[in-house]
Amino acid sequence: MRQHPSGPSLPSLNLPSLSLLAASLYASALLTSSCAHNQPGLESSSAHNQPGLESSSAQDQPGLGSSSGGGLGSGLLRVGGDEREFSYYVPESRRVGRMPVVIYLHGHGDNMRHMTGKGLVSSPSSVWMEVAEAESFLVLYPLGAKGPGRRGKTGWNDCRLDAEGNPDLDDIAFMRQLIQFAAESLNADPSRVYVTGMSNGGHMAMRVGMEMSAEVAAVAPVVALLPSDGGGCAAPSRPVPILMMHGTEDPLAPFDGGSMANGRGEVMSAQETVDTWVEWNGLGDVPVQTIELPDLDPDDHSRIIQRTRERSGGGAAVVALEMRGAGHTEPSRSEKLGRLLRGIQGEQNRDIEMAEVIWAFFSGRSNP
Repeated sequence: MRQHPSGPSLPSLNLPSLSLLAASLYASALLTSSCAHNQPGLESSSAHNQPGLESSSAQDQPGLGSSSGGGLGSGLLRVGGDEREFSYYVPESRRVGRMPVVIYLHGHGDNMRHMTGKGLVSSPSSVWMEVAEAESFLVLYPLGAKGPGRRGKTGWNDCRLDAEGNPDLDDIAFMRQLIQFAAESLNADPSRVYVTGMSNGGHMAMRVGMEMSAEVAAVAPVVALLPSDGGGCAAPSRPVPILMMHGTEDPLAPFDGGSMANGRGEVMSAQETVDTWVEWNGLGDVPVQTIELPDLDPDDHSRIIQRTRERSGGGAAVVALEMRGAGHTEPSRSEKLGRLLRGIQGEQNRDIEMAEVIWAFFSGRSNP
């Protein structure tokens, strides 16, 4: 085994081969949305030339202390010999005392502008800031490292050993330093740290749940599956609450398992991934509760089946949302993907707001 370097409220959620042309069009859409070279503090390829990002430590930057006002900020952390970029959102509505923190991990090739809703492409991940404002918690948006090669894309060193294009930096160390920064400078509660992500970011969220099980309160991977060969990560040392979302028509990470598109590795099926987490969380003897969520948008060609395993006294639940008819997309009612992206990634479920549903799962959970 490889050793890695160190919407509506839903009552049921009180949860006890892309073609080269299509891939090129998608990349063009994201690049267009970044407008990188003229945007300070976000997607420039050289952080040293960005205003406010000269420091190698976020704690040394003005405006990043616990007394800072609300809104979106950015900074750098030095992890080993590498500078790692992140943005963070502090709610104007923040309450007295320490706040929960959600870490959102983007998909392969994404950028900061798109993640935070400042690009031209719809951004379900940006809704996290609206939910944070309403519920008073922090959001961290770290940026992945560039993968190998001159055209390497931003991404995460997740558990897959056979995923072409993943970087090889110490992303677990990055997560730990982010949590430390949030606790020391943004008044985050270390016992209420939650990690979610999409695609490559979802794979990384699962790695965090496996390798940092004592440091996070829950994880929520979206359109991500466990490696079919077990990958380079060990099972978690303790049960971790997890919510998963996956589309049955995903063209990149096949719902039934097998080879991911573009050489991104071999993965288990969605059911095998769920079953593995059920075993890890000790829920094999707990019956499944199955419900069909309301079809609030009949035009999205998608329905959601929710399956929950959780003991009556609470604990480390396993919740799976099967997005029937949906592709490699994040569900959202407010951030609707256009026809171009749907043609590449598949349909988008528009019956739920991803950030709201995941927060309903996270909220109230804490490390034991």
